[in-house]
Amino acid sequence: MSGLARITIERNFSCGKTLLAQVLCGSGSQRITELRLDTITTYARLSCYKQKDVVAMVEALLNIGLIRQESCENGQYHRPVLALSDRGNAVMRGTQPLEVVPQFPPMILYRLGVEMRASQRISKVENPEKNEINERHERNEIGFQPKLVQTSPIVSARTPLTGEELEQKPDYFWTFQLLERNFSLEECVIIRNRSKTELLEGILTAMDDGVQVRRQWIFSSERWQKIRETLQNGMAQGGEFDALQEESNSATTNMLEVMIYSRLNQI
Repeated sequence: MSGLARITIERNFSCGKTLLAQVLCGSGSQRITELRLDTITTYARLSCYKQKDVVAMVEALLNIGLIRQESCENGQYHRPVLALSDRGNAVMRGTQPLEVVPQFPPMILYRLGVEMRASQRISKVENPEKNEINERHERNEIGFQPKLVQTSPIVSARTPLTGEELEQKPDYFWTFQLLERNFSLEECVIIRNRSKTELLEGILTAMDDGVQVRRQWIFSSERWQKIRETLQNGMAQGGEFDALQEESNSATTNMLEVMIYSRLNQI
């Protein structure tokens, strides 16, 4: 939205979806140079994405009314151009909350999560003192102990999948793409815009399909131990399964965790 505002308001130039995507992706085309759109602050801000991905993002923003499309009459030509809606302008400036999350395609959400995680790792290396202060703040103010996970570069020797192949993949495929790159299940909930229950149901389906699941993807050591002890006591004494209930989980989510535990415990 900021990129659109800089083109249409600061430069007073009409802009369609393709031109906006070219600017945000950092296109070096002659038209971009001639219009001096390569000098705005949001130029190449989304250079890690393909232009078709950015167009899909723009369409998602159109669908929820943060930007609008209107007809531009330029001589004999009539073409659709983009403009910020009043609500989009307010959200961009921070005077109104974002009440509806844009429904980006799964692959874009996946790439977005990877780029955000990569930038956090770079910041962790470049600013170790600042990072330590932030971690202390989180421990003291939020009661959350950040965990540092050593990860390998996201490199694959496999042949990239085609768009048609990606469309045929089951929904859980995208969850596993994140889990295999050391994103936590909680992070998958945010990136994929799914509930924890939906992700666990997908993981159970994946197990039925023969997909390997790692225990640490789903359970902390404490949670694994608690389920094990509770089930052992239940089998021995006929009860108490209420001890498994966590306030942050629904009854369905807790039951799915028990089912996944049982499946993993059989391997």
